[in-house]
Amino acid sequence: MTAETSHSGIVREINGEIANVELLVEDSCEHCSVKIICKSGGNDNHSVTALNSIDAKVGDTVVISETENLFLKFSLIQYGIPLLGFLTGMFLVFWINPQLNISQEIVMFISGLVGLSVSFFIAKYLIQKITSGKDYCFETTKIQHS
Repeated sequence: MTAETSHSGIVREINGEIANVELLVEDSCEHCSVKIICKSGGNDNHSVTALNSIDAKVGDTVVISETENLFLKFSLIQYGIPLLGFLTGMFLVFWINPQLNISQEIVMFISGLVGLSVSFFIAKYLIQKITSGKDYCFETTKIQHS
């Protein structure tokens, strides 16, 4: 998904109101914060489930867009929570002020890395919680005709 959070893909399967849309991987996919919910398939293609709100058929090329503001939410979770974890780890040691035989800056840095590591698991849990229980996070918005 790009910053405009819409992408083209080909409908591969329809299950009721839900369409499985195969997306071609682009350069922008490498830096996308929503790529966590794209299921990687073979031959460098990714697929997502989308609400088939335009009654697309298998084989149609469609434009999909997010149903909620996932791009912003995922960006905040992926960058904000690790930053908070790192800073929390550092400042906890600063406030506790343990008397150790090594430099306090090194201890603060190591505790910041521990906080960063813990925050990655928290961020992963939150993203899974946001996407769990939903059959789709995207919807088809337009059929592209060649």
